[in-house]
Amino acid sequence: MFKRAKFLGIVTLFFFVIDRISKSWALHLGASTIPFYNAKTVTSGFSWIPDIYFRLVFNRGMSWGLLNSQINYIFIAVTILVGAITLWLLRYIIFKYRTGLSTFPESLVFLGSLSNIADRFFYGGVIDFIALDFGSWSFPLFNLADCGIVFGIFLMFVNFQLDGYVKSNDDA
Repeated sequence: MFKRAKFLGIVTLFFFVIDRISKSWALHLGASTIPFYNAKTVTSGFSWIPDIYFRLVFNRGMSWGLLNSQINYIFIAVTILVGAITLWLLRYIIFKYRTGLSTFPESLVFLGSLSNIADRFFYGGVIDFIALDFGSWSFPLFNLADCGIVFGIFLMFVNFQLDGYVKSNDDA
């Protein structure tokens, strides 16, 4: 159990470091003389696979620009809300760890959130730079931390569903 927990801890920390490196890369390209949105476009050639391009933005809201505002009071309120949820999640991770349960999904969400909070303090907004286009429809800009948050929440949902399935079969 401890070896597995140690391995998953290393994986989540590695993901955190990769996210920070990718954001540094985005800042570097965004500050270069080349317009960032033209810096790199990867076209698949298939209509069902999205085109990927990179464009630097500083998101002052939450996921997908929700509550995005240039008004400092709103930015501070959103940052406090995200920070409070992140602290609650840390307490939940500690509780699960002490009871011997896996904390991998929650750790992905926590470290993704922590990386985005660091952006808020150091850059005045979350660094988003990955864009996907599906023909005429564009997905909101995101970063690797956002991917970790979404994947972690997905794994938490799967675990919750499996727990419910196992408990309902135990009752039968």
